[in-house]
Amino acid sequence: MCNIAYEWDKSSRFVGVAWVVRNHRGVVLFHSRNSFTEVGNKEEAKLLTILWAMEKEFGAVLRPKDWPAFAFQSGVISKSIQAMNDAQLLVVSRNYNRGTSFIAKSVIRENRHLYVASGPPGWLFELFINESRDF
Repeated sequence: MCNIAYEWDKSSRFVGVAWVVRNHRGVVLFHSRNSFTEVGNKEEAKLLTILWAMEKEFGAVLRPKDWPAFAFQSGVISKSIQAMNDAQLLVVSRNYNRGTSFIAKSVIRENRHLYVASGPPGWLFELFINESRDF
């Protein structure tokens, strides 16, 4: 499962985005965040978030030489894609996506920068453990 989230600041036209990939038990395998500027509205922010997540995740799987920093992640994603019989794109409430939303908000509120990391962020470890219990 890949959760995505965004936080858009209307006054600055700045958007923070995040994705979190989990296994079938809800355990966070890795996560990432990024930012975009000059985003005119929420609809544009949503589209950028989806396209960014797809480009990074599927780009890493389809073109691993272009994404050496994603080598581990692309292997995990590739195995997950091969195991999928059916894929769905679902919109869930923020209550079920709180950890990913907090990562996206951290870009705007705490001026955090782009990165990709294994597992959940340390500052949200307990929240992600609690979220995984709902799987």
